[in-house]
Amino acid sequence: MNAASHSAPSTRSGALLVAIVIALMAASFLGAAVLSMATTTRFGRVHLGLTTRAYYLAESGAAYVRAVRAVTNTVPSGTYTLANGNQFHISDIVVSTNEAGQVRLLLRSTGIVNPDSYLEARRAIWFDIAEGMIGGEQEILDLGFDNVGDGELDLEWEFEAEGVGSEGVPQMSQPPEGGVALAMDNWMGNFYLNWHLNPNLDLVRAWENNNRLLSYDVQAKVSPAKHAIRRHWWGDEPIFNPAHLVGIGFRMQPDNRSSYGVSFYRNHPIGWNYTAPWRDDLGFTFWTQWRPNYSDPNDLSNTNVYLTLWSRQYPARREVIAYKRLPASYLYPSPMRAGELDMKPFCTILINLEEKYVGPQSNRVNEIRVYMQTTDVYPRWPEDGSQAYLHAQWQENETIFPTNYFPVRWDNLGGAMVVTNSLFTSQSFDTLQPPEINLHVYDYAINYFDDFAMRMRGYVNPTLPGHQVQY
Repeated sequence: MNAASHSAPSTRSGALLVAIVIALMAASFLGAAVLSMATTTRFGRVHLGLTTRAYYLAESGAAYVRAVRAVTNTVPSGTYTLANGNQFHISDIVVSTNEAGQVRLLLRSTGIVNPDSYLEARRAIWFDIAEGMIGGEQEILDLGFDNVGDGELDLEWEFEAEGVGSEGVPQMSQPPEGGVALAMDNWMGNFYLNWHLNPNLDLVRAWENNNRLLSYDVQAKVSPAKHAIRRHWWGDEPIFNPAHLVGIGFRMQPDNRSSYGVSFYRNHPIGWNYTAPWRDDLGFTFWTQWRPNYSDPNDLSNTNVYLTLWSRQYPARREVIAYKRLPASYLYPSPMRAGELDMKPFCTILINLEEKYVGPQSNRVNEIRVYMQTTDVYPRWPEDGSQAYLHAQWQENETIFPTNYFPVRWDNLGGAMVVTNSLFTSQSFDTLQPPEINLHVYDYAINYFDDFAMRMRGYVNPTLPGHQVQY
């Protein structure tokens, strides 16, 4: 009886002990599973990062092939080790020439991160390269205004009016100097190229081919307003010292108003006290209110003519980045008012935009160089139907853009020729796909544009040889 009475608690204690052991074992298994899952997730993230780096290494291998071939006309192969130990391997090279004499390269580039370690990652990409328009060589794009030849502005041009009095309509017209040009009469705003409507302008592909950077040269000949006659329904009105801001915009954002701009600029006369909506919106550094004791001949608030580089982050005002007073060679005596000067018609603005990475690929900057030339040195192109391919000149032409003077040396930057700015970049160009470039006019008189052309790094024209396909 005593033995039986003592065995029951002992049995219960043993069962409890077994339950505790089972619980501990379950917790151990659960902890191990959670640890395994966490480790697997963490390793997955690490592996994804390494694989991405390997992909960029593979692209670097293809870029290296193009660079070496451009200099030596040979195709490198084998394994190349970088300073940090990572590698790319070039293999399976096939070089062929078609009946037109165009060279095609087929090769495989493999990026290797942390070679010969437990964290090694590899990514192989095949590259099919048709030479001629990739890398250092660029194709000239004759953007033009009436490529159809019907006397009307092409459909891919769109307009964004801004300000009071913007009733003008851009149209093809005959300027006093002759020929045909795009005329903007009594208009304020910008007109931009909707490149999505042009099958030959795949800017996203150019961006991808150029390592997800959008770099290009763009130029136009600009004829700003002069001392002239403004026509109203009630009669003609003489215009003296007409203010204007006329030029090329670039890095346009999806709102169609934010961008950089390079413009020929002239202000209203000293003492002007009337409203001018576009002028009032330029920002303080563009427009310094006139002063009775005005004495600075280089101040932007007088009627001298300037080349200006500016930025605008709408709805904020435009702000000057740099300015250059035009030399006498760009001006001539006004035929309408003694003692006054006008700007020569159809002077050239050429913008060289180079986008670069600074450190990680999430950090980008624009290097902006600007060139200008008078129509005396760089005249308008003949209207022969293929103008840009035959007549466009670029900054490497030292006869038109001599190296001792160009790029433009900015007055307010101590003569600096390169402006580095990162306000607007092509960071998300593939998803945003903004207009990118425009021509703009802020003026109440007639302004003209002609010879609009572009040259892009990595550009791909699907109708011509010169593409790169990677897979």
